[in-house]
Amino acid sequence: MQETNAVTTILTFFCIVIIVIGGVMFARHLEKIRKQTQPNHRPFTWGYFCGIEAIVGAAVIILWVIYAATSIFSVVVGGMVAIAMWGIPGYFVTQRKKWAWLVLLLFSFNPIIWVANALYIKDRWTELQ
Repeated sequence: MQETNAVTTILTFFCIVIIVIGGVMFARHLEKIRKQTQPNHRPFTWGYFCGIEAIVGAAVIILWVIYAATSIFSVVVGGMVAIAMWGIPGYFVTQRKKWAWLVLLLFSFNPIIWVANALYIKDRWTELQ
């Protein structure tokens, strides 16, 4: 029984590492594309990373709800909540929308992230749509 818990923990750790590294790589790629079209704007790599991770987080929550749910109603409601709270705002953060940053900040439920992102956003607020 203990071996199963250790394997699960290790697999979970590696999945998280892969998701974060993938998010960083994709955010850097999106920043490179944005820099070609808007060379005078401030970098937005952290914004892309936050949006990508919100989308991936919503997908992971949906998979978890599908796995853990006891009824189709739970799956539908859980999926809709995850998409509304993280998936849609995450997509629009990658599109550099002001309202999406505010929604994603609110639903992060983490005061440290609120402060970090507020400091990041304040310098870019005029560049966002």
